[in-house]
Amino acid sequence: MIRMARTARPVSRTGIYHVMMRGVNKEAVFAQESDKKVLRHLFYAKKSSLEVVIYSYCIMNNHFHMLMQCPMEDLSKFFHLAVGAYAIYYNKTKDRSGHVFDNRYKSECVEEESYFWNCLRYIHNNPCKAGLTDIPHQYIYSSFQEYLNQKSYILHPKAIQLYRQHFGSEKAFREFHQGNSLNSFLDTQ
Repeated sequence: MIRMARTARPVSRTGIYHVMMRGVNKEAVFAQESDKKVLRHLFYAKKSSLEVVIYSYCIMNNHFHMLMQCPMEDLSKFFHLAVGAYAIYYNKTKDRSGHVFDNRYKSECVEEESYFWNCLRYIHNNPCKAGLTDIPHQYIYSSFQEYLNQKSYILHPKAIQLYRQHFGSEKAFREFHQGNSLNSFLDTQ
């Protein structure tokens, strides 16, 4: 069997990426609250050892999205550490073995400011799109609440600073999330 070499990931001029990863066979690998909490904690724990700035995240039942800035090598290390640890946790607690995730993470370069904000909105609106909630701030496994509370757990403090500069108020931030974008983003398709 001949194996094709993986193509190199495009490197963003800004170092900002929209990243998505889903469960193998589209399985709900984050179906329980405890699973989402473990992944969120792993994001928190692994980001501090690398040059990773997280601007937005959302953990759904079978996938997650992140908007982050870091050198390409740290992007790979971050997901190797966080997702690798999650796979060990998941297989152990579910008494299973094998792959937990469908291939490696997908990423796209974010190089324009308007695309950055529209991507952030897309990530926060993912639970609405999936019918899990009507309003993005009601979904607790995304960064939306961190922005509203202006307290960073997974978000980098730089993200809160950008939020204050760009929106100025919670009302403006909520109204922005009611808008639409013509951009297309990484999805689970």
